[in-house]
Amino acid sequence: MNKKTLFYTFIMTFVIFFTPIQALATTTNMRAKSNDDIISVQSADTSIVWKLASNDSKTRKIYLSKDQTITVSCTVTSSTAMSRIGIIDLEDTYHVKSIRGGGYCSFTAPSSGTYKIYVKNTSSISLTAVVNYAIE
Repeated sequence: MNKKTLFYTFIMTFVIFFTPIQALATTTNMRAKSNDDIISVQSADTSIVWKLASNDSKTRKIYLSKDQTITVSCTVTSSTAMSRIGIIDLEDTYHVKSIRGGGYCSFTAPSSGTYKIYVKNTSSISLTAVVNYAIE
């Protein structure tokens, strides 16, 4: 099997697996060992899949330079489930937005440093969240 065929097989398997949770992400961070891995700004891994119990939260560290803007989007398995998404800044201040089923928020870094992408399941059910981010 050549690399191109293997790549398309992987993508199709991924799409079929995540279609029931309304996720069309094309990459996941398979190399991450924990939720605290630091992701480089130049990283191609801009999608994260988290399983969240009721009232559970997850974070992912990410380095931002001053004046860089990060946009974080999230889609969850239930279109009626409530959750929060956002960024935790250098002083541990939460810049979050409540969403139902899915949504996005943006944050501009006032200074360079390691920030955290934040997602919290505020619903009473367990869910899977597909989080994507873009840095400008």
